[in-house]
Amino acid sequence: LYHPSRYLKGGFDKEYPDHLPPNKDYGTMEELVDLFRTAQARGHLVSPYTNPTWWCDHPRGPSFISAGEAPLSIGLNGQTIHEQYAKNDGWTICFWHPDVQKANRKTVREFTVDAPVDLLFQDQCGARQFKYDFNPASPTPLAYTEGQLAMNEEDSRVAPLGTEDGWDRAA
Repeated sequence: LYHPSRYLKGGFDKEYPDHLPPNKDYGTMEELVDLFRTAQARGHLVSPYTNPTWWCDHPRGPSFISAGEAPLSIGLNGQTIHEQYAKNDGWTICFWHPDVQKANRKTVREFTVDAPVDLLFQDQCGARQFKYDFNPASPTPLAYTEGQLAMNEEDSRVAPLGTEDGWDRAA
């Protein structure tokens, strides 16, 4: 199993929801596709690291810049929900928001059409705790977890998934 994580457009845990084109230090899009094909030709399964569960700051990716803050989850206190992982920070997203769904579908398309892989790994799917989400796009403030599972279920119809905590099996 070949599981690259350093290819990410902005670097590891940077610029989500945008994953491709690859980081220039990793090569061009054509070189990434060639790498995947070479690995597959040698009998390896290719499973790139993705994380569709939060949108990063410092820097924000093109999709985040375009959508603005409307796709972010809104907590009980009426504020967006900030996240920090090591030195990387960003925001919890509302899985029901059209811009979140558009960005996720783009990632799935990129890894099934543009740079086909065998298995799509979606980090943090299933490992996230319940949150209230008062974003107007959510059908109810209780639907945060259901939105994540709905995304996984939709994606699993297009590509085999690997997720944390077995949500790939639940989907």
